[in-house]
Amino acid sequence: MNESTDRSPAPEPNPADSGPEATASPAHPWSLRAIAQMTRATVAGIAPEDWHLVSALVAAGVALDSRSVRGGEVFIALPGARHDGHDFIGDAFEAGAAAVLARRAWWSRRKAARAQGIHLLVDDPLAAMQAWAAALRQAVGPKVIAVTGSSGKTTTKELILALMEERGDVVGTVGNHNNEIGLPLTLLSVRSRTRIAVVELGANHPGEIARLTAIARPDVAVLTCVGHAHAGLFGGRPGILASKLEILAGLAPDGALILPDDDPELQAAARRQWSGRILRFGRSEHADVRATSTELTLQGSRVTVADEESPLVLRLLGEGAVRAALAALAVARVLGSPCADVSGLARVKPLPGRMDPRESHGVTWLLDMYNASPESTLANLGFFEQVPVRGRKVFVFGGMRELGDETEAQHQRVGAAAGFCDAGVFLGDEARIAAPEAQKAGEKQVLWCGETREVVQFLRKYLHPGDAVYLKGARAAGLEQVAREMQVIDATYGEGGV
Repeated sequence: MNESTDRSPAPEPNPADSGPEATASPAHPWSLRAIAQMTRATVAGIAPEDWHLVSALVAAGVALDSRSVRGGEVFIALPGARHDGHDFIGDAFEAGAAAVLARRAWWSRRKAARAQGIHLLVDDPLAAMQAWAAALRQAVGPKVIAVTGSSGKTTTKELILALMEERGDVVGTVGNHNNEIGLPLTLLSVRSRTRIAVVELGANHPGEIARLTAIARPDVAVLTCVGHAHAGLFGGRPGILASKLEILAGLAPDGALILPDDDPELQAAARRQWSGRILRFGRSEHADVRATSTELTLQGSRVTVADEESPLVLRLLGEGAVRAALAALAVARVLGSPCADVSGLARVKPLPGRMDPRESHGVTWLLDMYNASPESTLANLGFFEQVPVRGRKVFVFGGMRELGDETEAQHQRVGAAAGFCDAGVFLGDEARIAAPEAQKAGEKQVLWCGETREVVQFLRKYLHPGDAVYLKGARAAGLEQVAREMQVIDATYGEGGV
């Protein structure tokens, strides 16, 4: 247990702001002095003369969890719903943190003469973290590629990273950490040698992308699609469209916007707000990066692209993978790599919980249960319909959340599209809306379940070797439990991102 108390000593005079060196440019963007200046922090826990000696030391990185401190990091004490990082400042120092960025100092009763370690004191640690990330991004100056959209963000980001590896030191968003904490955390992995940063911008309310793009200041903005995901939180598709286009507020004037070619409303809205360069990706003659043919199987995808000598070979499945690869190729062209080595795309594996093919007891499973939007569900049902399997096709649907007034209509669309399946298992209240439409569309067996155990009981009796199951639904539906009970995955299965 930490011996911490809120009765912190009064902050010492800020040595970062005193003396002739206070306005000098720091020698290294990761020096403690630079970090203090970027966060506008008051320095405490160290005498001014000692700060003068150590302020040029370079931090090893950042840590949001005291257990991840290995030595030399700056520990950022963020308040959370269950834990407050300020309660673990002592642990961070004991583990070897170089400094902490916090709202208050940690005071040890065992070391009553001083605060233990260098404190960079700020009013709001999260806001300071974001300011630090924004300043570091400007100081180092990598090319920043920002990806947003209703679906496909993480897959697109991973494929961009695969294409950018040949260009030098590259950093990217880990998983789907794309919010007000995850984005700055990604940018705080930038180092002096970093040439490219690929970041993901997510949102669940209006204005969030505007704040994130102001931090990232992208040189290239990729908008994967504008669909109906989270429609209930944005007031329908018009609100979603406006939210996604907030990315333009931070886009460099000489930057580029990359859009899908099949959304005239999006293209018109973008043109009204952006007069700079636009590239479109897709299958139409109007696309700047155009797929001329595709071969989609349960083993992967092969895409022939106009003006590319070699086809794109992917381990990823479905039309969403094709679109993500085309968007990634558009980024490469914007950054001056018209003949990029596309072989790196084949190294990208399916992300856990997103069109991830698995086999168990002779049954093929498509695990697509990280999340569910109408667009991704319908597109992947289309893929499931087209791919040949030896046995029967089963659709297990956990429904879609946060669709607001569009909940009924969108679930009915999904049900109608699933009519080709031999059986449909619908879990939960939202999915129940889709069941009658699936039956009308020709689904031979339709079952609605209120609990995952009922789904498992049916599948254990129904499935035979050679069958294929498409498992799709909102994360809250708990379909991972179905996959675990059916011995498709175990407890170590990763989260992935959407």
